[in-house]
Amino acid sequence: MSRTARPSAVRSPRAAGVRRLLSQHVRSGEASGQLAPVLTRLVEHLERIRSLRESVLSASIYPLILLAVAVVSLFAMLGFVVPQFEKLFTDLGEALPMATRIVMKAGQVFRDWGVAIAVGLGLAGWIALRWLRSPRGTAWWQTRILGVPMLGLLLRKYQLTLFPGRWVRFWATVFPC
Repeated sequence: MSRTARPSAVRSPRAAGVRRLLSQHVRSGEASGQLAPVLTRLVEHLERIRSLRESVLSASIYPLILLAVAVVSLFAMLGFVVPQFEKLFTDLGEALPMATRIVMKAGQVFRDWGVAIAVGLGLAGWIALRWLRSPRGTAWWQTRILGVPMLGLLLRKYQLTLFPGRWVRFWATVFPC
């Protein structure tokens, strides 16, 4: 960076992800000559956001572990236990209830195609994550998640609670005390 280049004018591959609001703060800090206090407030704000994300992530770990154990248990049941019962039921020669036949068929499909299904689901998940990280995918996801009855309302209220702090930080950079 040259001595005359402004920090907000610097371009890097990671700068594309910086929010417009943050760059506006930096520009207003440069224009008012109060860049250091503006950057200090931005760092404090970003640290609060990071702390919130970390607490949400740590709160989500236990349910994710339970979900993973449940999925592994389901696959183990379909792959190993159900085939054992299948032999038992075919030896009896009785007509099986519909629910039992569905479980038996799921076990057969998993036994025959389990690896292909796992690879396909993993690939589909990877493609979906890449698309959701694109601007178009992010806009689609945010539209859908805000449309969920209770969760959308909760997210909108959360964003509204963030607005006053952002507003104060913005005006503090425009009119420094």
